[in-house]
Amino acid sequence: MGIANSGNTGKGKECVQNVGNIVDFVANRTGNQKKVTKEIVDEIINVLAESLSAKQIVTIAGLGVFKPATRSAREGRNPKTGETIQIPAKNTIKFKPSKKLREAINS
Repeated sequence: MGIANSGNTGKGKECVQNVGNIVDFVANRTGNQKKVTKEIVDEIINVLAESLSAKQIVTIAGLGVFKPATRSAREGRNPKTGETIQIPAKNTIKFKPSKKLREAINS
């Protein structure tokens, strides 16, 4: 059974994954204890966050490329009142899946 089949199902979605589901799946597949696996998964997430916060590009072979990006400030509208508002600039992340991942989801 793959990870895609191990999560909870939701409205219009085949599956929803969270860190707990991923930890369970990896621990079962590798035979490692869940506690150790959770520490590893958490550390991977921390390294990604730290790298992206430092404006570094993160490439994970077989998964894809995470790039820090900035959204410019812009004008928007309050949907309730129609009032024009200023939306401030903010940092975000762009993700480009690897060829291997694109092929896996299209097969």
